[in-house]
Amino acid sequence: MKTPKKKTFDLADFDYEDTRQTNSPENNLEIENEFLNFTDEDVILHDGEELNDNKDRSLRNSMLILIFLNMSVAFLREGNFKEAFESIEDAKKLNERNSMIYFRRSQANAYNLGSSMSKLKQAKEDIEKAIYLNQFEEKNEQKIYVEEANFIQSRLKSQKEKIKNVFEGIK
Repeated sequence: MKTPKKKTFDLADFDYEDTRQTNSPENNLEIENEFLNFTDEDVILHDGEELNDNKDRSLRNSMLILIFLNMSVAFLREGNFKEAFESIEDAKKLNERNSMIYFRRSQANAYNLGSSMSKLKQAKEDIEKAIYLNQFEEKNEQKIYVEEANFIQSRLKSQKEKIKNVFEGIK
């Protein structure tokens, strides 16, 4: 089997006007038996160290926070609570005054059926902090946060009843 040859592309190699004229197969870019591979040497990660403007840094951090929080939602939907917490903590490192970070962390603790009583209490503290911080933010999420607080309260009540039933069964 023939090993694919590494091919690099430069945007200057393409004539955009010609490729957009028709949708005919002749104008589609097809590469037979060659693969476009990206290796660590091909990718340069810029971690914001070259940003000198506060607005640029703020924009970068805001985008990263959104990415981390969206990742946490995906992890929560899949039931991967450990990964969700890691994403949330990464977001928290960038900004500890974002109410959505505490909201997501409270969700992670509240929706995890294996959460201990202390984790549920942490969820309650997190949602209270989210409600407090949200008053200083442009986007008002109070209704969602209060609904989450009510859910956490019901989880705490149900957990207390389970613990009470266990100890009553021992007597």
